Formats: sequence, C-alpha cells, structure tokens
Amino acid sequence: MRISHTNHSGADILTVSGRVDAERAPELEEAGRRILVKDYLKLIVDLSAVEYLSSAGLCSLLNLVKLAKTRHCRMILCGPNPAVHQVLKLSGFDKLFPIMGELSEALVA
Repeated sequence: MRISHTNHSGADILTVSGRVDAERAPELEEAGRRILVKDYLKLIVDLSAVEYLSSAGLCSLLNLVKLAKTRHCRMILCGPNPAVHQVLKLSGFDKLFPIMGELSEALVA
C-alpha cells in the first residue's frame, strides 16, 4: 500500500493505492490523523487505486471519520472500484460520508 498527501484548493487529499488490509490499515489511519490534527475543512480519501479493502481498512476509515467530525472537517471518499464500492456500501459506509466517483467531484462537493 502507498499513501500520498497533497492539498488542492483548500482540501487535503490522501491518495491510497494497493491493498488496505490488517497489516497496512494502521498506516492509513495514522496518515489521516496527521492531517486531522490541523484545522482543515475537507479531507478527501482517494481510493481509485485501492485493489482491496479489508474490515481493518473499514475500521481505519471509521476512526478517521469520527475524528474528522470532532474537528468539524468534512470527509469524502472518492474513486472506489466496483468491488471496493460494494464493500463500502454493504457495510453502510455510504451513510457515514459521501462517496464520489471521481476526485474532481469530491473537490467541488
């Protein structure tokens, strides 16, 4: 798994690629926590290059969205492939935060 962090138009973007499994999920959560220490209005997690998302990855995303809410930060997911999107939907994550098809949509949301 790889994670990169960029800022675009006031939004922080975490771009994640590879497998988000039990071994790597804590890295995702830590990267998000480092961003959420600051007072940002929007955190976008770009999942377009994620091949697999395990329950540990879901847990990391859940912990991040909870922290984002306490910081009054909007968290948006974008670009999940059909399999990852299905996992997010079946676990009810589409009710916790918006899931956009493309990064460009998330930036204007």
